Amino acid sequence: MDEKSKLIPNKIKQWCEGAIKELEDDNRCLWNAYSNIEYFELDDSIESKAFDAMKNQIANFYSAINFLRTANDLDIEDYRALKDMVGDEELDGKVLLEQLEIAKKELATSSDLVDNYKNMLSGLNENEESYETALEMVTMYEQMSEINEETVKEIQAKIDLYDDIDEKSSKLFQNGENIRKLGIMTIEEIMLSSYSPGKYS
Repeated sequence: MDEKSKLIPNKIKQWCEGAIKELEDDNRCLWNAYSNIEYFELDDSIESKAFDAMKNQIANFYSAINFLRTANDLDIEDYRALKDMVGDEELDGKVLLEQLEIAKKELATSSDLVDNYKNMLSGLNENEESYETALEMVTMYEQMSEINEETVKEIQAKIDLYDDIDEKSSKLFQNGENIRKLGIMTIEEIMLSSYSPGKYS
């Protein structure tokens, strides 16, 4: 986390839901394309060597469509994982790092005061009124130190949570991207090999 880091779960969840809907719509379109290609391949109303050759080439689009649908499915899984991952709490790097610095300073101050009053106690007689006062101050600043230490831990936990989400989310969508590249490459190869001049003449 740095000062520019910011996590707004509601916006991320809305973005994920929108992306999932688009991918699901895309999958429906791909399935329609798959069905149309299959219908064309099985259509025997036109008989010629050229159409037979074209049917054989177009059938190769099946693998490309399957690659793209698989890539979409993998991305949908990752978007759902991201929605669960981000939680519900907004995390602002600038605010948290400033709070952490202040909390650490307050912890150091209260710890020093505990040490100072403990040193003062060592030089006082237990029967003296000042001893009781110093003892009360030790107790008060020890309690303050505990509160400050807990505050530091809570803020640090939020920073660690952000870093953990950042690390895990950076590994999402890689599988989908790799499979999608295969689909696009397959389509490009089919187009180059299938529709060269004179292919079906």
